[in-house]
Amino acid sequence: MSTPPCPLCGEPVQRIHRHLFDRLLSLVHPVRRYRCPRFRCGWEGTLRYRADPNERADTRDLGG
Repeated sequence: MSTPPCPLCGEPVQRIHRHLFDRLLSLVHPVRRYRCPRFRCGWEGTLRYRADPNERADTRDLGG
């Protein structure tokens, strides 16, 4: 499984522990927290997670 690219520099990001807000957000939209390993970039944030990489976000059934 490959990691997603950094939104700023394109390098593969590292997955890190989520914050409380990230966990609450994941109840609605599954997200994972990542950090860019490049010192000059320094990006950290959440990216949407999909269990099936072939599943499109706009056609996903979010329950109900």
